[in-house]
Amino acid sequence: MAEISLTSLYLNGIDSSQTRPGITATQHSLTYNNEGIVSEEGQNYYLRLAFSGHVSHFELLLEPLFSINQNTHGTIHKGYLRLTTSSLNFDIGKESLWWGQGAHGGLFLTNNAEPLPMLRLFSPNPAILPGIFRYLGPFQFDIFISQLEEDRVIKKPYFQGTRLVFTPLAGVAPRPILEVGLTRTIIMGGEGRQGISPSRYFDVWFGENKEGEDELSNSIAGIDFRLTFPKSQFYGEVG
Repeated sequence: MAEISLTSLYLNGIDSSQTRPGITATQHSLTYNNEGIVSEEGQNYYLRLAFSGHVSHFELLLEPLFSINQNTHGTIHKGYLRLTTSSLNFDIGKESLWWGQGAHGGLFLTNNAEPLPMLRLFSPNPAILPGIFRYLGPFQFDIFISQLEEDRVIKKPYFQGTRLVFTPLAGVAPRPILEVGLTRTIIMGGEGRQGISPSRYFDVWFGENKEGEDELSNSIAGIDFRLTFPKSQFYGEVG
């Protein structure tokens, strides 16, 4: 299957990186949730192609993007090869993830950033855990590991994320009215830092916070929730 789309965006005004010294990110009020696509001052056009298909337990997505502005260029914006089963999916490729409840941003992961190259393992469908954990309701998980870009203070660090989601009241109402997510994201390693061994990874996850030369990682852990009512929602995140 193939899809094609053409969008346009006109920007007039300086971005946040020019008004706040020391911040290298750019932001315009009209360019949120855009998967890290950088727009220039003036007129911008984006030609997006999407090719997808599947054979047996394998799915393929390829999405080239052509940016047409003062500097026209094309790139493979995202794409992946996916192995599917009834209970697990495994991806290798470049994807954009959204973890959390916010509409335009969040503490953990959003599609305001460009898609990440990653290895990803996740559950496509909710499942009931065995034993006492069944009272937590339908459960899903998502785990990935990526290597970030070279243009950073610490070049090419690893970025790992884990997310668990429960809907404990799924059997009480006609639809789930409470969703609870647990998330942990970690940046670790990189050029000039010690390698990441299984024992060191364990220290990052469960060890004490360290500073200076002993610091091994930068991480966020948090919980988020969403309450859904017939005509409204209430949600929040703590990290």
